[in-house]
Amino acid sequence: MNAGTFMIATTFLYYCSLVLESKGNNLNSNEVKEDTKGNNSQKTIEEAIALMDEMDRKLTELAQSLSHATWDWSINITEANSKVLDVKSMELRFYMQEVYDKCSRFPWKSLKEKNATLYRWFELASKGHYNSEVEPIMKQEKIEQEEDFSSKMLEIYAKARVCPYPENEIFKDSNVPCTMTISDTAFLIAKSRNSQELKYYWLAIRRETGEKYKDLFLKSIEQDNKQAKRYGFKSKVEYNINKYEDAEFLKNIATQKKRLLPLYKEIHAYVRNKLIKLYKDVFIARDGPIPVHLLGSINAQIWLAIYPDIMPYPKYEEYQNIGKIMQEKGMEPIDMFLMAEEFFSSIGLKNMTAHFWKYSVIEKPRDGRQIDCHSSAHDFNDGKNFRIKMCSLVDFYSLQTVFHEMGHIQYQMHYAHLPYLFRRSANPGFHETIGDVILLSAMTPDYLRSVGLLENNTAKNTKKYEYEINFLMKMALEHVVSPLYAYIIDHWRHRVYKGYIKPDELNTKYWKYRLRYQGVCPPVKRTEKHFDIGAKYHIAAGVEYNRYLFSSILQFQIQEILCNEINHKGPLHECNIYKQKKAGELLAKLLKQGKSKSWKEILNEFSDKKYTKLDATALVNYFEPLMKWLQRKNMKEYKGWNSTDPMSCPGANDSDADTVLPMEYLITASPNINTTISRTFNYRKIRSTTRTYSF
Repeated sequence: MNAGTFMIATTFLYYCSLVLESKGNNLNSNEVKEDTKGNNSQKTIEEAIALMDEMDRKLTELAQSLSHATWDWSINITEANSKVLDVKSMELRFYMQEVYDKCSRFPWKSLKEKNATLYRWFELASKGHYNSEVEPIMKQEKIEQEEDFSSKMLEIYAKARVCPYPENEIFKDSNVPCTMTISDTAFLIAKSRNSQELKYYWLAIRRETGEKYKDLFLKSIEQDNKQAKRYGFKSKVEYNINKYEDAEFLKNIATQKKRLLPLYKEIHAYVRNKLIKLYKDVFIARDGPIPVHLLGSINAQIWLAIYPDIMPYPKYEEYQNIGKIMQEKGMEPIDMFLMAEEFFSSIGLKNMTAHFWKYSVIEKPRDGRQIDCHSSAHDFNDGKNFRIKMCSLVDFYSLQTVFHEMGHIQYQMHYAHLPYLFRRSANPGFHETIGDVILLSAMTPDYLRSVGLLENNTAKNTKKYEYEINFLMKMALEHVVSPLYAYIIDHWRHRVYKGYIKPDELNTKYWKYRLRYQGVCPPVKRTEKHFDIGAKYHIAAGVEYNRYLFSSILQFQIQEILCNEINHKGPLHECNIYKQKKAGELLAKLLKQGKSKSWKEILNEFSDKKYTKLDATALVNYFEPLMKWLQRKNMKEYKGWNSTDPMSCPGANDSDADTVLPMEYLITASPNINTTISRTFNYRKIRSTTRTYSF
């Protein structure tokens, strides 16, 4: 059966189920109920099914074309592929307008008591219905003339190239050209402990990303708001929040974020003290913010890379050698994907398809192509074709990324039988959650020992507490740090969309929020000529970011539920669902529903009525032993941060232009240069310890 036949078959079966569902409600031709068109109930249902079937087929067809265009562009960034992507994107957008317009005029609200599935489909299809009072319905030709600013920004980001830091011993004699990608640079930032080198890369990345597309970003804001208004929303903010189907959504995520602050402030104080001792050449105030370039990643969204320098008990650390063990075992990128697949299959979830193994791109191509190296999972909307794009390295971070991306694929495969509007996660945050839930088990010492990535350690039996605190600190540098960063991104972007932040204060407000909520500061004086948030991939790609804040909390709720399902005894951080089929069965039920119900309803059923909203209790409980340890450790430390200027760190007087380097190192290569740094020198030469990097 080919992909097209598969989708036709699943559509037919779903059509039959809708008819049976309607008959199950005891509707017949004698039960007449007038709707707005004067048709009886049964006729309304038949017309609704026919309309849904017609539109679902067309939506699926257009989505398939767009999926292929997106994939082709992401693995080969050319002008030709970009043009095709723009056209396919516009075609789907245009048809979505038609769907919204037709469905909003259909008497679908009368279906609520007769056919819950149909009612849900029309509810989604007509939300944000086309507002013809704002602007006349556009012709397709006009839509195709609109520029896709997000595509242009993403192209700038994907093509960004940086020169290597000239004083690094690795590069002195290697004659490496200025062709380092963002992911190449992220790796070096994670490894380096040279404050000048870190500052150099921090500045270089921002010159080649945000500063180059700031004007495009402002145009995209105007365009996004214009498009949102076509569907009856005041701005793109309301359009994005609508996906969460929760009037209290922003209020609730802000409330849950606040619950993490006490633990975050303890971590911040502890890390600040460690960095003061590590970087003697950098002034860090004991009651001030932390210079952002010292935290181990491009944007300091997670701080895992600095874990080796701040671990509580260095003598009792067992994760440091995982990257080395992976290489000693001769692991290749494919082995990481097989390991992740085996975990998912061990709990009864699906194996990857033949298309996945044939077409996924799991390493950076060596044929000179420009590729978007940001890891991503792709659903081709045909029920069989799922792929991952990733410039993998054989290290612990890449292994974690593989688990995360394969979580997306699992979700996509499980809801593949549903109509197009249901073939998505319950809300955007759910999709980011699944792989990360699995990682909460896959990162446990129990699992890593079972697959040979940790050695059997008899000392752990007598020093369990020390190992436990180390493990929790490592986890907290991601799972407690990232929600605070995630909150900032859309908190800032929402205010730009609504006009509260003006074009001449984009950078000022960004650093104000980073200081207020995260306690970090830029290494050099920043101004409004800079656009530092533009170093974030999701700003260039126009991806809504509250999903990551939502996911960072939800994953602990789901882990708690799965662990209760398998009768786990003991602390939540020790739970491992590997090979636990009961956990997989419960998780599969959630995945199969896609967006066919509201996320609150799905979560309520999944948790056996324990949860109906986002709740940080499970996350806080997970880290309770670490919180107690930090409170004792930080008794003499200042909790919080003070600074009078968010645009620079206390004591930092230099500016972007003050970076003392030869001019040839302050410029970057032409985007037409295709040579990649990974072809010029061997990464294994500099990967002596496991570092974690992110961007």
